[in-house]
Amino acid sequence: MNPSVYLVMDMWTVKSEAGRLWSVMVHSAVSAQWWKIPLPGTHPLAAFRTIKQTYPIEEAAAEHGKIIEFLEEEGVRVFELNRVLAEILEGASRAEKEEIIGEVWGEDGRRPAAEELRVEHLIDGYPPHPIYDEESGELIVSGRQRGSIYSRDIAFMTQRGLVVSRMKAEGRREQPRIAKTAFERHPKLKENVDIILDANQQEEEIDLSPIAIEGGDVLILDEETILCGVGQRSNLLGLKYVAERIFEEDRDGDIRTICATRIAGPLPSGGHLDVFLNFPDRRKALVMPYILESDLVPGFPRRSLLTKMSDALVSLSDIKKGVGGGLEYPNFENCGMCDIYRRDGRGRPEKVSRERNLIDLLIREDKIDVDGIIMVGGAPEKENDVNHLARALQEGLREAGNIVTIKPGLIVAYERNIATNESLEEHGIRLKRLPSAHLDMLGGPHCMTMPLHRDPA
Repeated sequence: MNPSVYLVMDMWTVKSEAGRLWSVMVHSAVSAQWWKIPLPGTHPLAAFRTIKQTYPIEEAAAEHGKIIEFLEEEGVRVFELNRVLAEILEGASRAEKEEIIGEVWGEDGRRPAAEELRVEHLIDGYPPHPIYDEESGELIVSGRQRGSIYSRDIAFMTQRGLVVSRMKAEGRREQPRIAKTAFERHPKLKENVDIILDANQQEEEIDLSPIAIEGGDVLILDEETILCGVGQRSNLLGLKYVAERIFEEDRDGDIRTICATRIAGPLPSGGHLDVFLNFPDRRKALVMPYILESDLVPGFPRRSLLTKMSDALVSLSDIKKGVGGGLEYPNFENCGMCDIYRRDGRGRPEKVSRERNLIDLLIREDKIDVDGIIMVGGAPEKENDVNHLARALQEGLREAGNIVTIKPGLIVAYERNIATNESLEEHGIRLKRLPSAHLDMLGGPHCMTMPLHRDPA
């Protein structure tokens, strides 16, 4: 198929993590994030923990732009969210703009008028950045920033259609709403994307426990298998809710397995599954060792070394004081443990088994090869290799495992993770190296791309 020709035969779907990628959504880094002010304990949009970008923002935006360049030179059609929204507004009538304002702002009284509505209002709120009101002497700050370069999290395409995420992080609750506006109102996206579920429309349970399901936790392994991380960002309630709808939509019964995988750890992106596991090629997996384990892969390092390292570090006086003062102590126990869900007689998800760890499950199910396991940080030189543990954690923190596959054996990865990149190349993977001197360490190329149309591997 000529990648420059996009004939609409069926609605777009994603059938794998490693197959040929045809269409993707990204969100430019050129949104007005420069004004964030690191004042701990203040407005969540200005809280110190959200200030991760290395400035100047212009250089970070240029580095992020390389992702679009890499994708387009390989024939991938890229929908950039800001541009999509601009095209929607350009063709919208006043009545349609008023509808958009109602969808996005709801009952909020501080909103733009239809005649002044701009993309920056949709992305960065209204006003789009802090302004000083000369008349009142007040500084006005929007509470509704919806922009993030991490487009993967806010919606995700499955084998049957698109799911709009429900974010656990309070500061990101608005972002899926903008994605939904884009998919429902842009002519090309509306023509090709079927939204099968908006997880934000689910009624609360009687105990008021909110569901949470984020795209970074969802990996479409192949045409019959979905992997979902359950941990810091997505919960089991969210997974079951989404699984029920996917099985409903899968009228042919092609999707056999939805696998809930327990994850935790001190790594970025809120501990999404795509920090710990990705698929750069057919039957190959890039794995975060120590967090995940394997009994079937020879020489695969044990989690016990990480636990001992954690215990040793926490015993140090300054760190121990921090843990006692509320610093979160990561719990690695049972990371990678899986609950397997299959369709019951009524077409609903039913737990059928529990597996000790995800990697060995994928090997036993003939999804990946034993010699196809590639470790973040490369391979250890010996048992209980502390230097390897340190290297794996350092490169894991720099998002070494957060790669995106363009087609089997060709990926985009950060250039900064030398040991992991060398190991990938030793396994026959070709890399497009993404510069990252100014991009932050909250996510990588996988987080920054939302596949809309991908072939089976």
